[in-house]
Amino acid sequence: YTNIYVMDGMNTTLQDEFICKEPTPMPSISVIYHVTFIIISALVMLSLFVGAVTMSMTDSMNAMKLESETQAKERRREKARKQQALTLEAMENDSPLKP
Repeated sequence: YTNIYVMDGMNTTLQDEFICKEPTPMPSISVIYHVTFIIISALVMLSLFVGAVTMSMTDSMNAMKLESETQAKERRREKARKQQALTLEAMENDSPLKP
């Protein structure tokens, strides 16, 4: 706002060396500054959004990997139990101690 319409006649409590002696409006510079600021802010927000989505996907992929590893262990354990049961049954059938 102050770049477009200048601070001419505004009452400030600044020291004398900071007071504007020859105010000149610069609307084109003001527009360039604000457009650049909005674009950079939008890119930063987009970057934050992409980072949040990436982190969420990484967490869900790790959870899925852990779940599939757990299921694979359970399947191997069940297969080992069945194999052990078949081995015990075969040993009992071949046992010479039958009455």
